[in-house]
Amino acid sequence: MLPNAKKWKKKLLKSENKAHKRLSEIEAIYNSAPMGLCVLDCDLRYLRINKSMAEMNGFSPQEHIGKSIHEMVPDLSQQGEAIAKEIFQTGKAVSMEMNGTTAAQDGAVRTWIEGWYPIKDSSHQIVGINVAALEITDIKRANEALKKSEEKLRLTIEGAGVIMWFWNIENDRVECRGHYKHILGPGPIPDMGYNELLSFVHPDDLEKVETAFQKTLQYGEDFKVETRTIWKDKSVHWFSIMGRVVYDLQGKPQEMIGIALDITNNKIVQLELQETLRKLKRSNAELEQFAYVASHDLQEPLRMITSFLQLLKLRYENQLDSDANEFIHFAIDGATRMQEMINDLLTYSRIDRKRGDFKEVKIEDILQQITFEYKLLIQEKNAVIHFGELPVITADYTQMVQLFQNLISNSIKYNDQPCPTIHITAEKQDNDWIFKVADNGIGIDPQQGDRIFKIFQRLHSPDEYEGTGIGLAIVKRIVERHGGRIWYDSQPGKGSNFYFNIPGRLNHEI
Repeated sequence: MLPNAKKWKKKLLKSENKAHKRLSEIEAIYNSAPMGLCVLDCDLRYLRINKSMAEMNGFSPQEHIGKSIHEMVPDLSQQGEAIAKEIFQTGKAVSMEMNGTTAAQDGAVRTWIEGWYPIKDSSHQIVGINVAALEITDIKRANEALKKSEEKLRLTIEGAGVIMWFWNIENDRVECRGHYKHILGPGPIPDMGYNELLSFVHPDDLEKVETAFQKTLQYGEDFKVETRTIWKDKSVHWFSIMGRVVYDLQGKPQEMIGIALDITNNKIVQLELQETLRKLKRSNAELEQFAYVASHDLQEPLRMITSFLQLLKLRYENQLDSDANEFIHFAIDGATRMQEMINDLLTYSRIDRKRGDFKEVKIEDILQQITFEYKLLIQEKNAVIHFGELPVITADYTQMVQLFQNLISNSIKYNDQPCPTIHITAEKQDNDWIFKVADNGIGIDPQQGDRIFKIFQRLHSPDEYEGTGIGLAIVKRIVERHGGRIWYDSQPGKGSNFYFNIPGRLNHEI
């Protein structure tokens, strides 16, 4: 063995062990992720599954391995087979809502939002399917309960199953009809006036109700308020109370009439739905943080592997045969592309993590900066970038640079003309600026739709055009962070026109 080969081999082994350790940590995060994750082979048998999805199905992770979805979740298998068939036919990911039962809750119909993603080998053949599932059963039930509650409310009003109230302002007497005995409790009905009526209002809502009454009496506004009431049995109920004033011939307030609707069930469902949405937002934030941390922690071992491989090539290239040198080249290239993907993923995850940083930005300055930075590329490709007078907008300067860098570099990269030409213009529409980046490149098939804006989606193989397939996803996310949207029109061989709008706001609270 060569003198220093053992030392380099030892260091390389150490780096590989460190990478394996990181991968083990990521595997642990995968297994404990707050959403269901699994990998299926082409026969829809489980190759890998995390704890969350295993619990959804009602079996342990080990019981799934090697079994088909028909064996583990028979009620969902027909839907899964239909999705898989579409993926195998189109090669595209499928997202949809699935409903059915599992062994975890026998007989209970549950609902999931699922994304099925094809796994392709180096020859672009589908070798498996990645599945991600988020259960939304509680949200569906809450929505259904809310709809039922609203329907009950409508039927209650139609059937007069409400409290109707009349307040004689001059005599200060309140009369109720309908389902008011639930509030007053058993026994004779007491005489009530304005103060007695307010005695049923929750102390924390009293000022709000009195203010609404005063506005109605003084300005003739319709009376409308939602308040908590305390019944005789000390239970608390939410009511929506509406009413209006009846005036005498002299224009003096004579009487108020109205209805009171018990909306307690609606409020409970509303609060439960808000809590469920809060949990969903937290889960999304945790998943975003997971992607950021996992990507960040992979950087160091990848850098070590790349560095040692490059050292190995530098020192022993002349002593190794062509196959060994080719293997080293493939390893370096793969590690480099992985680093590029991780860097792009980190950039993507940081976009929404930024706060503030909005200021006046002169777009012409940004394009001049990019033209200077891309000087060698522009000369090499014989490219021409045209732009005239462009606006000053309120935006995040760094992200605007990223946005135009991605669009311009794509226009140069995906271009087979002797002189790639790019035109950048802007037009004011209402309060928005509409930007247009037009090129004479290879164009895009319109049937691709919004697929080009999805993360890691590529229309061409890496052998044809280098890149990670995340550039336009970054552009879209930056535009959306600025409150705008992005779209395009294109035809193969006829170039592309990309448009995006930036709202003309002076204040940004992002």
